[in-house]
Amino acid sequence: MVKMNDEKKAGIAVLIGFIIAVLLGVFSSQIDNIPLNIFITYNLLIKNIVLALLVVTGIVLGFYNLYNKEDSKILLASLTVLVVSYVGANVLSSYGKTILIGPVVFGVLESILIMFIPFALMIALKIILTNWKR
Repeated sequence: MVKMNDEKKAGIAVLIGFIIAVLLGVFSSQIDNIPLNIFITYNLLIKNIVLALLVVTGIVLGFYNLYNKEDSKILLASLTVLVVSYVGANVLSSYGKTILIGPVVFGVLESILIMFIPFALMIALKIILTNWKR
């Protein structure tokens, strides 16, 4: 049986979190398209639950990666994901109505952004506190 080290487990956890963010982004983008009048009253509640799930996923991934040795690389990669998601979401908010899959891609980028904000904050705070103790 192959044993995985902590860095590999953390990478798999981030990949699973990324997949969760993509799936929740696709789901949250399709909530508005459901034509049931009863469901519209729960629209805000469901979007808030999806938002809470993404934030909790980001915090859990941040805690899981606190003991990773290559935290500066993780922070750089997560900041890259944040910038690309933010720029992509802004571009799609301008031109997304003319593209057929624009709302879905916007929902995915928005959910990735929401998940990676607490993740990057946890890693950044770890780096700051580690260097402050020295």
